[in-house]
Amino acid sequence: MIPLTLKNVFKSFSIKRETGSPRTSSPVRTVLKDVTLEIREGEILCLLGKNGSGKTTLIKIISTLIEPDEGEVSVCGHDTRREDREVRRHLGVMLNAGEGGFQPRLSAMSNLEFYAALYQVPASRARERARSLLQDLGFEGREWDQYQSFSSGMRRRLALVRTLLPGNPVLLLDEPTLGVDPWTTGDIHRQLKGLGKEGKTILCTTNNISEAKALGDRVLTLDKGELNEWKPVLAGLS
Repeated sequence: MIPLTLKNVFKSFSIKRETGSPRTSSPVRTVLKDVTLEIREGEILCLLGKNGSGKTTLIKIISTLIEPDEGEVSVCGHDTRREDREVRRHLGVMLNAGEGGFQPRLSAMSNLEFYAALYQVPASRARERARSLLQDLGFEGREWDQYQSFSSGMRRRLALVRTLLPGNPVLLLDEPTLGVDPWTTGDIHRQLKGLGKEGKTILCTTNNISEAKALGDRVLTLDKGELNEWKPVLAGLS
């Protein structure tokens, strides 16, 4: 079974215009055009695209936050429309604005223990797993510091730790290194590569060509709603 598949996915949005504008009908912007994709177990696929290219929309469709206009999406054999609860049980999702939801006066560890309970991670292993992930991503010695004391980069890292906490088999990471320094970016890449070797299926979006090349087992581009193979020579890049 292939953990993540998309077949002929289309998505459009109506564009709201200012009241009283010359056009009476709302124009439609097509964000995804006939997207077909398979990501296999243990594979890290980097989806490369400009801001506004549809990367986040694709992540939201897979994670059941929005539905496609057409097409089929399957996560670990479960259809995202008919079996949305089962789909979410197999996913770890980090959206672009993924730092939200943390309690500012609680520590990193206390915040993670709260989410571990929501994710139904047994209390007997929640703290041990949280401590291990925090150390791997540079929180050693700061596990009990309040969230409000963290920099934006540390908050981003903590959001990634939260995503990895349940240990789900399919990970959707929307620009996970956004706003993070180069040293921590390296730590995140090593963590994700290790998870790939453990058999996790990872879809990672980025607008950074160097990151896509360094992290991805495979790189695809999303441009004007269309998915294509990344060909740096043809693009004039290396």
